[in-house]
Amino acid sequence: MFLLFETIAILVGVIIGAGILGIPYVVAQCGFLIGFINFVFLSLIVVFINLCLGEITLRTKERYQLIGYAGKYFGRNGKYLMFFLWLLANYGSLLVYMIGGGEVLSAIFSGRLLFYSFLFWTIGAVLVYFGLNIIKKAEFLMVMVILVMVVLVGLISFGHIDISHLVYFNINKFFLPYGVILYALWGMIAIPEMREVLKGKEELLKKAILWGSVIPVIIYSFFALAVIGVTGISTTEIATIGLGKVLGKGMVLFGNVFAIFAMMTSFLVVGLGQKSVFYYDYKMSNFLSWLFTFSIPLVALLLGMRGFTKNMALVGAVSEGLVGVMVITMYWRAKRLGDRSPEFSFMSLKGSQIAGSIIILILIGGIVYTLISV
Repeated sequence: MFLLFETIAILVGVIIGAGILGIPYVVAQCGFLIGFINFVFLSLIVVFINLCLGEITLRTKERYQLIGYAGKYFGRNGKYLMFFLWLLANYGSLLVYMIGGGEVLSAIFSGRLLFYSFLFWTIGAVLVYFGLNIIKKAEFLMVMVILVMVVLVGLISFGHIDISHLVYFNINKFFLPYGVILYALWGMIAIPEMREVLKGKEELLKKAILWGSVIPVIIYSFFALAVIGVTGISTTEIATIGLGKVLGKGMVLFGNVFAIFAMMTSFLVVGLGQKSVFYYDYKMSNFLSWLFTFSIPLVALLLGMRGFTKNMALVGAVSEGLVGVMVITMYWRAKRLGDRSPEFSFMSLKGSQIAGSIIILILIGGIVYTLISV
């Protein structure tokens, strides 16, 4: 049983991060009920894709990460495409965390967003350059701290909820939360690691994926309900900033410390992961690996890409949407070409082709909608 909990925690830890801070804003714009419908709908899509990848890992003898599976089932070009999309998602995420960190620091200390975003970038980049082992060992602890902070912020806010904020809805903005919610629910990079942890108990992987995908939805919904109930349509792009304005100095301090911690944790984990790929897989020096990881999001910031939820939506809908399309089509190939008998098969090939094709159309539609609207 402990092994199952440990495996679920891996997926929950990868999913829950800075994305939680952008969800209340986009949900508040369309209304909590519409936002919740988006949550349920997109969580089903994410669960489907996660189960696809889980079964891919079980149909393959060799151990890979996401990029390696793309190489096995799509060849060299597929591997390059997956690597490009992975880079795009990581660079976009690092940019989002820099923008968010800058906005929170600016709200606390007053001053220019660009300066505080650069300060946030400097601190995070230096920590990754010198503290690889410390960050990796502290990852689980950092996630647990975030979860505790989410619960505390929610509990403090619940006593100040105005029900009228929760019944508001704007049908014209029905699809607005799409990209941000998809971004916040994404965590499939953890699934190959989950399969490794369950070595010898692979039959538990399906249950671990289901619970690991559903728990973040519950936590996100709880947090969004608490924040929107307090701040309503005035919810800020980074939820804790507006929450602090309504609930007073105590929440200004605690809420924004939580926000900084959540974004710095995500920044360190993503930055470390990307730097490690350059260092170990592409044999770059420590300095070049670090430079290629952190220079591009900094340049993007300096060129004016400074929208917190807009960039989050772009990464979620476009980069991660395209990865989802690749995973589903990879799943179809693994059904036919896999070299191992899996411990679970959650859907027949024909059934997955019907369901997967519908989801692919939705993901492509989400890409087009997001590019037009953002």
